[in-house]
Amino acid sequence: EEIDCGVKPNPENFKGYPENSSRIEKILGQTMRVLPNDQDHMRYMAYRLGRGKGLKAHAAYLVTVTYPEDQPRSMYMLNRGNETGMGFATGSAVADCLKGRYVNNSPESINYPLSGKLEEWQMFFHLHERFPKFESLRGIKTERTEKPEDGFWFVIAQTKNSNAPLSKGAAIGKIRLYEIPEVKNVKINYPADGLPRRYTFCREEMADGVVGVPHGKDTPEMRGMDDPIDWFENKAKYMKFLGMNTYAKDLLEFGHCQGWETHPEKGNNEWYYQSSRPKTWQNILSRLAKYDLYVLPMYEYGGSTGPNSYGKEHDFLSLNGNKEYTHIKWLEKNSHADVTDPRCLAELKKIFDLTILRHKEKVPFIGAWLRPRPMQMPMNFSDTTLKRFSDAHKRSTAYTRKDLQNDKALLNKYYTWWFKQRQELNNALSTYLNKELGKSVDVLYTSDSNEPGQGLPNQSLVTDNPDVWSDIMRNREKPHFIRSYADVVANNLHGQACASPTFTWGQYEMHHATPWADPENYKEQAGSLQTLTYHRLYSVSNPQTFDQYRGKSGLAIVRHYSLNENEMEAKLGYFVCDVERTRSHCMLMEARALAYGDPRYIGYLISNTLTRGFPQYVQNFNAAFLSLPAIPSTINTTMVKDKDIVVREYKTDEHGTYYAIINVSLADKKHVEIQVPNGVVKNAATDKVLRFNDNTLLANLYSGQVVTLHIK
Repeated sequence: EEIDCGVKPNPENFKGYPENSSRIEKILGQTMRVLPNDQDHMRYMAYRLGRGKGLKAHAAYLVTVTYPEDQPRSMYMLNRGNETGMGFATGSAVADCLKGRYVNNSPESINYPLSGKLEEWQMFFHLHERFPKFESLRGIKTERTEKPEDGFWFVIAQTKNSNAPLSKGAAIGKIRLYEIPEVKNVKINYPADGLPRRYTFCREEMADGVVGVPHGKDTPEMRGMDDPIDWFENKAKYMKFLGMNTYAKDLLEFGHCQGWETHPEKGNNEWYYQSSRPKTWQNILSRLAKYDLYVLPMYEYGGSTGPNSYGKEHDFLSLNGNKEYTHIKWLEKNSHADVTDPRCLAELKKIFDLTILRHKEKVPFIGAWLRPRPMQMPMNFSDTTLKRFSDAHKRSTAYTRKDLQNDKALLNKYYTWWFKQRQELNNALSTYLNKELGKSVDVLYTSDSNEPGQGLPNQSLVTDNPDVWSDIMRNREKPHFIRSYADVVANNLHGQACASPTFTWGQYEMHHATPWADPENYKEQAGSLQTLTYHRLYSVSNPQTFDQYRGKSGLAIVRHYSLNENEMEAKLGYFVCDVERTRSHCMLMEARALAYGDPRYIGYLISNTLTRGFPQYVQNFNAAFLSLPAIPSTINTTMVKDKDIVVREYKTDEHGTYYAIINVSLADKKHVEIQVPNGVVKNAATDKVLRFNDNTLLANLYSGQVVTLHIK
């Protein structure tokens, strides 16, 4: 099906808000429908796709949208056919809302080059059995009554002007819907057998509500799929399409059990309130066996949640002696865990027994991923914990909170001890998994509980054009602090922010509720790693940032997407949607991370069901990244003269040498000369032998492109 958005729409298959707010303009020689960005309220235009076209549930489809890359623009693309969405931003438009409703979105405005052409955005997806009439749904009192024969709504939306001041508004030319009868997945060509591998994975936050209605409280119309496991299997299919190799799922969400048997024998709720669908996890694993994926379960752990459980003891006090650390009441009421308490280790081992070790014959687990949210694993200053601290320092009389308040050196000593306790907990968990799985695996620990990721102080906006933004912010009631992109990168401000105490105020102790990163404690022992947050270009452009987090097991980085939660004024129902840059720039951060940091693990914390709008660039990067061995590398400065092309070299004892040639520039590079050593030269991602003359390989590299070679 093809819809020409530049002509008058069929009113039965079109919606707009406000009514008649969109208009027709001719851009780059094509008539388009545009949402002007001249009012401080959200707008959308929506088309019904596929009605009467023979759509089939579970089948694979592709939606494409042509758009002009002529000016800065930002827009959100929402697909009700599988209840997901992804936005994109062009040029200097900020990605995500400038000011988040609940959080600091760490805005960045960079002059990404505009192609000056009509471009195409794409969304590959599997169609659900049922979907909403129009608005996005959340909660159990909702129904999905639309079916494939009804078609589904596709929404193009934009936020209010004050949240995207440089955007010229959403503009679209044609929308096309294709059925994909045969999906061609990315074939991963791993490095030679015996060499350690790399991993890419993601966790979806506001996603599985599509099938997550509690069993016994639902009707078929409340779920998008009759069998919830089909929805989880579709994620595995999509990962194979993108070339990702590791399936991650949250088994604890804000501490609550997500679909695994907490009491396989007893079946009671004293320890954890068991999910109404307790066999979801084991059923997912049974399906995954045919997809050749690694598995990395994720836990937002904060102590058990049952009425008589360890996590509900609440023997926690802030440094000032308060029972509440923060202003967030519902977090304070949740369960908590103390990393210094031996029962914390015992409980996590039990969780690993039930979710990993019990199923170790089904799939290849590569470890575990812990990410406590605020107040789940706070820094505890209770009398019990202070006694542990005092005993560790062989003090007969226990230190008091007043002692720590009045002695900064002593407080720093306490911090040092507490962080070491946290690191020893993670190492003990890794040791346990290594022994029980019979292989080397890692425990990843994400201390950054912020959804958009740790930002810079003072509501900072990072830009390469400070003058423009200073003018914009001058008349704002709550302006952002404008920071120069060059200064932020040169001074490693992102690395400093990630390893610094969280901002707090008044009587609250946010920094103790969400203890900051301490990557220095993880450098000398293999088995556990703290993950480094990345989210904007400035966060991946200084090698020093990555060096802080590199440990014996390598480097783990996690992209924190912004949810942009509830930023559409309830006109589209419950709203969450991430934003990426356009075309190849959507993978420039990962390319720079490889060039400047060389991570082994790349993870994503995303707001909704996994999707990408420019999948060909994601596929190319993943294929190249996973073709490299996870061994230490060096920078080769002789193979390419262009300083915007970084070459990483990976020497092995028995399998030759691997190279990653990376274009870190914002611009495409033409006719790049690569001086290649003698030997049989293969493209490592495809295993194809390359033919060229005089040891000089010529390549055209788009911005963010990674080409990997294997020479033997």
